[in-house]
Amino acid sequence: MRFGGLKDDPVSLPRVFIREPQQFIVVDLLSQGQAVYHHTRNWTKDEVLAWLRHWGTLESWQVHDWPETYLFRSWCGIHASFFIKDDTLTFLSDHTTTVPPQ
Repeated sequence: MRFGGLKDDPVSLPRVFIREPQQFIVVDLLSQGQAVYHHTRNWTKDEVLAWLRHWGTLESWQVHDWPETYLFRSWCGIHASFFIKDDTLTFLSDHTTTVPPQ
């Protein structure tokens, strides 16, 4: 027996239904950066931004010659700053920039 006392036969095992196997919830964009990169690979910048707006709020600003920069705040309040240049999501930290591993 396993799963809390259920028999090992397929009829008794719990059923899990996945509606969208490619979908996940963005909670912490910085720590989920690699997964976001793989999920949104080959998407346009506008598609990525629209998708992120579904999982939180986005603010943007432009400073001098930098690319347009965004602040993403997930619905649970965790935030991350980033920009997209050459189809690469680049995160901004205190004094560094970080590209998620591909």
